[in-house]
Amino acid sequence: MTHPGGATTMPSTIRTEERGPAQQKSEPSLRASHALLARGAPADGQPAHLTGTAHDVTEQGAVERDLRFANALFIAQFESSPDGILLVGANRRIASFNRKFVEMWKIPDSIVETRSDEKAVAWVLDSLVAPAAFLARLEELYANPEERTEEEIALKDGRVFERHSSPLPIAIDEGAGRIFLFRDISARKVAQDRLARIAREDGLTGLVNRSVFVEAVEQAMARTARGAKRFALLYLDLDHFKDVNDTLGHPAGDALLRMVADRLRAVVRASDVAAHFGGDEFAIIESDVTDPADAAALAERLQIALREPFSVLGNDLRIGASIGIALHDRRVDGPETLLSQAHLALYGARADGRGTYRFFAEGMDEEVRARVALVTDRRAGSPSRCSWGRGSSSVRCSFVCVSPA
Repeated sequence: MTHPGGATTMPSTIRTEERGPAQQKSEPSLRASHALLARGAPADGQPAHLTGTAHDVTEQGAVERDLRFANALFIAQFESSPDGILLVGANRRIASFNRKFVEMWKIPDSIVETRSDEKAVAWVLDSLVAPAAFLARLEELYANPEERTEEEIALKDGRVFERHSSPLPIAIDEGAGRIFLFRDISARKVAQDRLARIAREDGLTGLVNRSVFVEAVEQAMARTARGAKRFALLYLDLDHFKDVNDTLGHPAGDALLRMVADRLRAVVRASDVAAHFGGDEFAIIESDVTDPADAAALAERLQIALREPFSVLGNDLRIGASIGIALHDRRVDGPETLLSQAHLALYGARADGRGTYRFFAEGMDEEVRARVALVTDRRAGSPSRCSWGRGSSSVRCSFVCVSPA
């Protein structure tokens, strides 16, 4: 740029006048970077020429504005993220973190301000259920900078964090850094656990349901096949439960079933499994049975517990239970077979007058069918005779059934 003649000075920066946005867009901003006086200046000391260079910084200014906007947007997203974010450099120093990270782990500012990853880790270890496993896994991640991982971390206060970790796409501290994202999934875990319980538990009593009980029988059979002790399956049916429902209504019946479940829990061991099949039917797996007397002793304890009165909606109710018992035998081909055997024994106990227990024995299915026929004849009011076998011996009995007057 040349300025001839009478100008006395030249500003170091030349800019267009502030006009409307349209004019500013079309007219560039100029900034002089060099200014030199030409040789041969007049005697009056005024420069004859001024030579300089100028740069159009319009594009540079636009780039700077875009960078400032992108940086502001990143900071806003970084701080408003629902995840706790931690960036660690190759030298194990904290490069950056957001406020959510500090709040989730409850780390004092005095620690995070040191930028020491070791100090931050030392602080959080005290809050973990498994600190040793956490520390070992962290060392594995630092030793394998390219590894990506997603894991759950349990805290002593009941919270559960989900940790995502991956290598940073840019180098920090002259090496590959690592980014950690922590998300609080405690509410989700509670919901998942609740759904799992619903799928496995009886909604009324809180005992396991039939499908879970069958799985437990399968597992017990597998353990026995590997050399564990035998087990017994007890099938319970409440006596006079229908009378409670008919006279006091279903709310009273439901309350009674919940109380029965509580008493079963109080009698069985932690290694046993108690289930509610629906209605007034319950079942129990008694583990580590060395002798049939073990199962008989449990049946007696259950009956004693269930004979005690129940206080239901202001009423003292006395019921009881009939129990069928089937001992696991290697010849049993599956859980349903064992359940059928216990159910047949239950029918035998009920036919004996309720409030008692019976073991399953070979030939009991024929015995049950005979007793069912007897009951049918009795209801019909016609005399009948029946016989049944017990084990290898046969006992023949005669009954005359007469309808009540």
